[in-house]
Amino acid sequence: MPDVAVSQPLPVPVSAEIHPSAVNAAVAAGQTMTMNSSSLYVGDLTAEVKEALLFDLFNAVGPVASIRVCRDNESRRSLGYAYVNFHNPADAERALDTLNHHELKGRTIRVMWSQRDPAFRRSGVGNIYIKNLEAGIDTKSLYDTFSLFGNILSCKVVPNGESSYGFVHFETQEAADAATEQVNGKLMNNKKVFVGPFVAKKDRSEAQQPGEIVFTNVFVKNLPESYGTEELKALFSSVGVVTSCVLTRDSNGASKCFGFVNMEDPAAAVKAVEELNGKEVDGKNIYVSRAQKKKERQEQLRQKYLNIKLERIAKYQGANLFIKNLAETVNDERLRTEFSRFGTITSSRIMYDEKGNHKGFGFVCFTTPDEAAKAVAETNNMTLDNKPLYVALAQQKDERKEQLANLYARANAMRTMVGQPNMPGQPVYPGNPMFYQPNMPQQRGMVYPPQPAGRRWNNQAAAPGFYMNPHMAPAQQRPHRGGRRGMPMSRGAAPQQQPRMMPPQQMPMQPNMELNSTMLAEASEPEQKEMIGNRLYSLLLPAHNADLSGKITGMFLEGMDIAELLHLLEAPDALNQKVNEALIALASNEEHQKA
Repeated sequence: MPDVAVSQPLPVPVSAEIHPSAVNAAVAAGQTMTMNSSSLYVGDLTAEVKEALLFDLFNAVGPVASIRVCRDNESRRSLGYAYVNFHNPADAERALDTLNHHELKGRTIRVMWSQRDPAFRRSGVGNIYIKNLEAGIDTKSLYDTFSLFGNILSCKVVPNGESSYGFVHFETQEAADAATEQVNGKLMNNKKVFVGPFVAKKDRSEAQQPGEIVFTNVFVKNLPESYGTEELKALFSSVGVVTSCVLTRDSNGASKCFGFVNMEDPAAAVKAVEELNGKEVDGKNIYVSRAQKKKERQEQLRQKYLNIKLERIAKYQGANLFIKNLAETVNDERLRTEFSRFGTITSSRIMYDEKGNHKGFGFVCFTTPDEAAKAVAETNNMTLDNKPLYVALAQQKDERKEQLANLYARANAMRTMVGQPNMPGQPVYPGNPMFYQPNMPQQRGMVYPPQPAGRRWNNQAAAPGFYMNPHMAPAQQRPHRGGRRGMPMSRGAAPQQQPRMMPPQQMPMQPNMELNSTMLAEASEPEQKEMIGNRLYSLLLPAHNADLSGKITGMFLEGMDIAELLHLLEAPDALNQKVNEALIALASNEEHQKA
């Protein structure tokens, strides 16, 4: 079809006969609306464009009243568009004519009249969509091509690989209709383009409900390797007219066994899916379905797996157990054997990393919640291969994160407490701080309670770093009353035996002294824990108050052996991790007490 000669040559040749009457009617309709505004919208700006640069550019056309680059409220970064206000509407119109599609900081800007009415912008009146544009067509070329049909408010081309797409917004719907009628299906730069009314994304998704989607493009996979394009076309020609088909191949030219077939009409495409899906071809059952965009397919798969996951969670609610602190010697079979005595196990699994290393935890799922509850009651803290197990009901990731966040918040609140006494009903762990009487020889292991406020040695004045020895006899842990300062008496009237004085060389170790193997080798196990506890307490005290440091130290001494305690002294990271676990345990216990 020959090109049509017009008064102004098209920058992009359109191989179609454009009727002058249609063009004149569209132009006349477009001229019915005049812009009396002096405000312009400037879009497609780079982040480097500031008000000063825009002022210099637009003020050269005419006096500028104000300029505002729109920015994000929090980051204050440019949103890529601005508003320019002129004193005179004529200057604004001249700036629109001369600066639209001007290149600024390496990017072509768009200049259009500022439309303050959001209803007009969202109505879609006069807005058309053009796809399958040749890659060489830019925004200015598209603007010049479609300006024959009427005044254009906005025009934009979006590059998309070998073919691009664009938008043209006319002043009137008549101009948009004329452009759609004249250009749709015609060749632009030897490529057939589609031109139609613009439809917002939300309206497209609402219109495309399952069962109502009209399609002609079909996806086929699991094809025989011997199949080529001709065989694929012949297969689908049995159900309708094939307009095009493509078989995907790798870099070596070998078939990837899947491809796409475009049918002439939607009815043939539906028939192809119904009749050819699952059909056996050369010993292979092929799969045929509607061709989908990657985003749509991913959303469907995500929803599918989410539904399966929710069904599984609802089915096994309260019956799935989480077990951690497992020894590396425990495998899937051993885990199932240990828990099978509590009921029927549907699945059990030990978790490994990508390198096959044992991660120390796993899951066991029972058929009923009662069996799971029985297993939790009898196996939590049970020793398996010399390691105490932690067994609890499995939680979803989001639920567990929320619970841990609450516990960490309470733990951080406990960190900030200074000198808080134990509240009634609050648990007191071994290690509740009890201080040695300073500068006074005493029997190894003997401790004294904190002095009352107003005396010489209170909690703050006492020698730091000393705590209640968890291995003391009950009589030694009992608080004393009466007696002279530094010389405690028992509760009764009869005086008890005074603490035996130690030789100077047997003075308790000060908290700032470093431990060595000789000191530990000469001490018994209770004395070793006391020495390590003194050192741990002194390390904790700068970051926590005395009461909290004592509790944490007591928890360490009660639940860990000598080797693990020494590891904490040598590895600050391990110590910090254990401290965080202890704080979470304390916060959880306090919350349980309140409940």
